[in-house]
Amino acid sequence: MWLENLKELKKKTGMSTKQIADKANLPERTVSRILAGETDHPYADTLDIIVKALGYDLGDIFADTKVIVATDDLVEIKEAVDVVEAERDLIIVENEMLKSKVTAMTTEIELLKKELQHKDEIIALHNYYNKLKPND
Repeated sequence: MWLENLKELKKKTGMSTKQIADKANLPERTVSRILAGETDHPYADTLDIIVKALGYDLGDIFADTKVIVATDDLVEIKEAVDVVEAERDLIIVENEMLKSKVTAMTTEIELLKKELQHKDEIIALHNYYNKLKPND
């Protein structure tokens, strides 16, 4: 829909693609490709320059659409989100590994406690029998 609106603004102004490109200080090929619909996701900054060269603003071509146009900021934000999601995934894997280690260590501690308790019982028995034994 925004493309039809842009073409309509071009038609209203009567400007040629070359005139728009010159006024916008953009390559004519870029303006031509956008107007021909060959650019699926043009940058909002580029569209803004073209629309301003026509004497309008972005609101005039996007007013009746729900299209989100990629801007440098949106691209950077998407890249940052991808990095954070990858880091999150690594942290989840690391967390699972740490949980396994904690479980193994907890099991080992329980075994050591039982072993210590058994040794304490043996020492107590040894001491008891030493007391019962007559002195030489």
